[in-house]
Amino acid sequence: MNVLEIRNLRKSFGSGGRRVEVLGGVCLTVGEGEFVSLVGPSGSGKTTLLSLIGGLERPDSGEIMLAGKPASEGAGRAAYMPQQAALLPWRTVRGNIELAL
Repeated sequence: MNVLEIRNLRKSFGSGGRRVEVLGGVCLTVGEGEFVSLVGPSGSGKTTLLSLIGGLERPDSGEIMLAGKPASEGAGRAAYMPQQAALLPWRTVRGNIELAL
């Protein structure tokens, strides 16, 4: 079974005539147990893609499926850790989580 399926995903930012397409027609399939890395220069859409998968952003078009169901139905089923760690090493896991509350 595929854990993640992305079909023809598109996302743009901006307004009016100044919209910039960040992701254009992305297709990706990740099977159970697979390990995937996103590599690319700054501004290439890596964080945008992860934000779409995690439900923090909405795509302009396309589909994101998690375990065979639309990602929009499974809020909280996907997460990622940004490259720059935002955890405070002197706090416990609970203490770091409480900071966001």
